[in-house]
Order: sequence, then structure tokens, then C-alpha cells
Amino acid sequence: MNTGLKSKVTSLPKPVKILIWLLLALLAYALPLLEPPILSTPDSDFASVLFTVSIYCLVALGLNIVVGYAGLLDLGYVGFYAIGAYTVAILTSFHASWPLLLAIPVGVVAAMVSGIILGAPTLRVRGDYLAIVTLGFGEIIRLVVLNTEWLGASKGINNIGRPPNIGNEPDGLFELPHLFWDNGTVLLDTKDTTKFLIFGYSDAVPFYWVALTAVIVVLFADRLIKNSRVGRAWEATREDEDAAELMGVPTFKFKLLAFATGAFVGGLAGGLFATQQSFINPQSFLLLFSILYLAAVVVGGQGNRWGVLIGAFLVAYLPERSAGSRTSGCWPSAWRSCCWPRCGRRGSCRRDARCGPSSWSRSSTSSKRAPEERRPLVPEAILEVQNLTLKFGGLTALDDVTFHINEGEILGLIGPNGAGKTTCFNAVTGVYRPTSGDILFQGGSIVGLKKHKITQRGIARTFQNIRLFPTMTALENVLVGADAQHSTGMLTALFRLPKHRREERDGHDRAMELLRFMGIHRKADELAANLSYGDQRRLEIARAMATNPKLICLDEPAAGFNPAEKVELMNLIRKVRDQGFTVLLIEHDMKLVMGVTDRIVVLEFGSKIAEGSPAEIRDNPAVIAAYLGVDEEDAS
Repeated sequence: MNTGLKSKVTSLPKPVKILIWLLLALLAYALPLLEPPILSTPDSDFASVLFTVSIYCLVALGLNIVVGYAGLLDLGYVGFYAIGAYTVAILTSFHASWPLLLAIPVGVVAAMVSGIILGAPTLRVRGDYLAIVTLGFGEIIRLVVLNTEWLGASKGINNIGRPPNIGNEPDGLFELPHLFWDNGTVLLDTKDTTKFLIFGYSDAVPFYWVALTAVIVVLFADRLIKNSRVGRAWEATREDEDAAELMGVPTFKFKLLAFATGAFVGGLAGGLFATQQSFINPQSFLLLFSILYLAAVVVGGQGNRWGVLIGAFLVAYLPERSAGSRTSGCWPSAWRSCCWPRCGRRGSCRRDARCGPSSWSRSSTSSKRAPEERRPLVPEAILEVQNLTLKFGGLTALDDVTFHINEGEILGLIGPNGAGKTTCFNAVTGVYRPTSGDILFQGGSIVGLKKHKITQRGIARTFQNIRLFPTMTALENVLVGADAQHSTGMLTALFRLPKHRREERDGHDRAMELLRFMGIHRKADELAANLSYGDQRRLEIARAMATNPKLICLDEPAAGFNPAEKVELMNLIRKVRDQGFTVLLIEHDMKLVMGVTDRIVVLEFGSKIAEGSPAEIRDNPAVIAAYLGVDEEDAS
């Protein structure tokens, strides 16, 4: 891969890049007039083929939001396309005779609402189950249309409204110079002109221009959304939904937003299709088309808007021209393939003088949710676990566990394998709901809160097995954590309102400072998957800190570290505490635990067997027996 060329392109001055894109756009608009031999289709109208390609591009961009960005396998996307098309057909034909400029927005909204209605109950399932549900949705829409006389049934709907012709014949006929090719040279013949009626029935060129304009607008909006809190939330959800939720991302909300946005674009494409064709029937919305749209996304490289356009071009255009196919995708997703060289650079590097010496400190932003009125048993405690019991069927994972952690303290939670340490973490962070007992954070119960709400309240965690977002850069991973304290949405990102710009700037600065705090700021633009194991551990801690927590739960952070790295980790944990954080630590390495913690709680078989200072725990007979065992004679 020629990364050097990519770097040169991305380093061009912004006015030059804008000029290049304008020239490419003008070339795209001129294609039906130029009709280059290498692209022209002898057996069909070239402008009609270009219109079809544009519609495929529009649909693929919408489906890419659902599949490529949010990772939701949708096999019934043609249903949204059909809803947009039939809404426009009904409103502009003999049914209602609405003006087209009003009918298309209504069709778009109808498709978007259907996306919300479908997504609200179904997005709680994942993977194959979601694919089956959406597959059924697409077929249900087609069968409803096929068996409803009012919707034209199998006969379809004709006389669909079109934009009004500009002028009347013959004044309404536009005369364009005839452009033709002669040995590779474009020649101009002013005597022989090409005549067509703007938005009339004799030429597809103006419809292609409208569809191309829609593609450009969606592309621009796609870019704005992708580089925002919304886009990062979609990517994080795609990579690891549970980890994203525990970083403060309300995953269901953003999945539903992805479904609605994808349906919006699909409805727009359907409305334009119905307008150009002037006739639709159920055969235009077969399951085959859902598969073709998905193929365009997969072939092009899901998650990459430019790759998706190439995939859509191939899927729509190749039936007109014989060509081969590519199984690996013609442009892998957004320069994020983990097989790339370790440099992992994406776009222009933002590591510059603005990332100067770290002056980072924990923000004073507080949660908007007020704690429940409940008096804690230990007034100075930030977290209290009270009589916590957690059962899985007949297995008791935690049995009446009680302990607390004071603000600014490093508390160790230790015990043999299977003692219930990680289960306790999962209960505290909302992964599991306790069977009985209570968990108080800053005096209020957090039992029953959603995972992202607990994160926003001020509890963050890392994982025993590293769970980063591997195809996102180190900087983007930390930005996902920082977004837990942000509130901008899609419209704010689309219009680049001051609030969005402020949050993006603050989030970037905060993320870079955290990476510098961890000593990995020089790797900000590397993919998380390309980082070394130790750097991945540091990145995971930085991402957790970015959520602006008051309590950080570290689950075996020293796993896989050599002795020298463990000493560095001890110093790092102390530095984290010195920044004003409270730390709850699970760790098997007793030397590290004894050297860094203020107090220790010991679990065995789900029950607490000891609590005290490191010195007290070291000499506790019950702890020694739990770790080393005792002879039967000693036990007796």
C-alpha cells in the first residue's frame, strides 16, 4: 500500500483539495454529455444507467450507516426503499396529486419513522436474530403491497408525478452542443445539437443530476457525522457493544439512530426512483435488491464511504458491462485494516505543538442524575457494597458480600480463581443485576441502572481481557470515553454548531493529554490493534479515565506484564490516585497488591473472608489458607 502517496494527498492545502473535489464533481455532472466510450453502454441509454448507478450509490450509503458504521446486519433494507417509493407514488398519482417537492420529504419521513418503529423492538437482539427480523420486514412490506389493491397490488402504480417541465414545447426544449469522441479527442459540433425536455419523458439526464446532487449531499453529511460523537459511538458499538456501553455510550439509542438515519436515506432514494420511473410495482423491491445493496457495501468495503460508492458502481454498472469481481473489497474500510503496516497513520496527523506539556486534571463536571436520598452506612465512603448476593440459577457467585471504599483510596479486591472478583466488578458496573443487596455510589443506589448511566454517574472500568475498539485509532478510543460527558447529536454535527465544535475541541485536547499522561501520545494515530500489549493496557486505562469518573475499577491490569512493567504499573496507579481518582483494583500479583493498595478485601467462593491493611492481610490465617491451603491435621 502506497501510504506515501496518501500522505501527500492529505497534506494538500485545503483550497487545493476543495478545487480538486469541485473539478471531480463537475466531471461527474458532465458524464452523460461526454459519454466517454470506455463507460458508454451501447445497448442502453447511458444517462439512465448513470441514474441507476446514482440510486445504488445513495442506497448503499444509507445501508453503510446501518451495517458499516453501527455493525447491524440488515437484510431487509429494500423495505425502507419501497416505503419511500410507494409514499411518493401514492401522494403524486391519481390518489392525491400532491406536488412532488412536498411528497418526497413525506416519503423520506415515512421511511425514517418505519425505521424507528422496526428498530425499537428488534434492536434488542443481535447478530443472526437481527438479520432474520429485518429479512422478514423487507418481505412483509413487499407482500403487503402485493396484496393491497389500494397500493396497486401486482399491477403497480403509474402516472407518478414528476417535476414540472421548464417551459412548453418548443420553447421548453433545451439545445446542448453535441459532444462526440474522435480518436480519443472530444469534438464539439454546434450544428448538430442534442435536444431534451427538462424533467420530461424523453431524457434521464436531469434526473441523474438530481440523484447525483443527493449523493453529494449525503456524502458531505456522512463525513460530518462520521467525525463526530455520533460516528464514534456507532463505530464503538460495532466493535464491542458491551465495552461501548461501559464507556458511557447509550448503545440502544445510537443503534436506533443509525436505523432511522439509514431508513431516511433509503426513503430518499426510493422517492427519486419512483419519480424517474413514473411507474412502480412489487417486482422493483424483491429480496434480491436487498442482497445487491448489501453486496455493494461488502464489496466496496463496509464502513468506508468511498469504497461503498465503488461497490455500488460495480454492482449497478457491471450488469451492463461484462467484468470480474473482487472478493476482498475494492477499498478496505477507512484505512483501518489491521493488516496494514504498524504505522497505522490515518489522514493528517494532529500531533503538534498544541499538544504541549500535560496540564491535565480531572474535570469537575458532575452527573445530571441526582442520587437517591439514602444515608450511607459509612459517611466518607464513595462506594458501598451492602450484603451483595448474586446467583446464576443454583450457583451462588457472591454471597452476602459487604465492603466499602473511601474517596481517594486504592482498595484491592483479591482472592483465588473463581472467588467472584470479576463478578463483583460486573455487579458494580451494571453488567449483572444483584439477586439481593444494594450498591451505593455517593450515597445513591445504582442497582438497576443501565451500564452507560452508571458510567455517566462516575464509575469506569477496564477489563480482564483487553476490550479496545481495534479498528479505531488510539485517539479515537479515548474520544469515545470522553464523549460520555458530551451531549451533541446528529443535527449539531451536521450543521457544525458552536456546541459541537467546542465539545470536539475539548474532547480532542482531553484525549491527547490523557495519552500523554500514559506516555503513548506519539501513537495517537495508530490503530489500537497495532499497539503493543503494554500500550493497549495503558490505552484502556486512558479510555476509562476519559469518561471523567470518580471511581476507576481496574480488572487485573498487570496480566501479561513482566516484572519491570509491573513496577511501572504500580507507579502509574499511584499517579492516577494522585490525580484525584479512587481506585478499585483486582489483581493476582500479591507483590503489586501489597505495594500499591491502602486496604484489601479478600473473597473466597463468593464470600468475604478478610478485610484490612496489606500488613494485616499478609498475616491473616484465613487468607493464607485460601491461597496456599492447609493440611487436614492443621485444619482439625
